[in-house]
Amino acid sequence: MKKTVLFSVLLFFSLAVAAYGNTGDSQQVKQRVEAIYKTVFSTYNRTNDYTSIPDFDSRFCSKAWNDNKKKVEKIQEQGDEPFFDADYWVMGQDFSNDLHITDVKVVNVSNTEATVNMKVHNFGHDTPVTLKMVFERGDWYIDNIMSEGMDLKEDMKEYIKEYGKSRRR
Repeated sequence: MKKTVLFSVLLFFSLAVAAYGNTGDSQQVKQRVEAIYKTVFSTYNRTNDYTSIPDFDSRFCSKAWNDNKKKVEKIQEQGDEPFFDADYWVMGQDFSNDLHITDVKVVNVSNTEATVNMKVHNFGHDTPVTLKMVFERGDWYIDNIMSEGMDLKEDMKEYIKEYGKSRRR
């Protein structure tokens, strides 16, 4: 009887892991990053201007990222210093028709967080990018984008702290 119960418990957990996937699987993280950027860049590659680009952040970025971005946008609407002077999806102020990512490597992964190094190719230049990913809402989402000394999540927090003060009075 004990063997049957133990077997049933093990079978249940095995099926649960198979059904929901191993969130700490580096291949799953890599596939998610590649799918995100394939969607984003295929949209960019089909357009000539930014006005027809949808909001990818709400679809592919974490709740914390989106909360900070909304705060930044609200401050900017008040006429304060602009924050976004380049497009962090393409790593530039403009984009070429050959956008793609290369060298995607998951360098750290747990059940809730992952770090991914890659390069964004735009206008013949490869820009090194590090993504911090979080597992939430049943999938992997971008929680931070870092490149060449830029840490967007921390920069957004600093901007909110600096320019949001005058709006709280």
